Amino acid sequence: PLAAIVACDMPFVSPELIGALADRVEAEALDVCVPREKRGIGAVRRVAPSDLRAGARELLDQDRQRIRCLIDQVHAGYLDEPQIVEVAGSTLCFENVNTPEEFAAAELLA
Repeated sequence: PLAAIVACDMPFVSPELIGALADRVEAEALDVCVPREKRGIGAVRRVAPSDLRAGARELLDQDRQRIRCLIDQVHAGYLDEPQIVEVAGSTLCFENVNTPEEFAAAELLA
């Protein structure tokens, strides 16, 4: 009954991070758990009960497409940077790839 949403331009999201988010959702009866670091929240990496679809659909119908709109309407928890580093080994999971140059650099890290 959980779903993880990961942006297609973020190749370094790890199974360990997704597992830690899922664990927090279940342990604290959260609707959603969001990773965040000093630059802000992880834009779209979430683990949430899949029954949030109705709320997401309503927001989309209202042309409110920012994921933050959904987070603000539910019982949310967060994994902060030290916790992310503990489970994922770094904050590399926040990096995204949008250009050919960023893709080439990401390939060197993979």
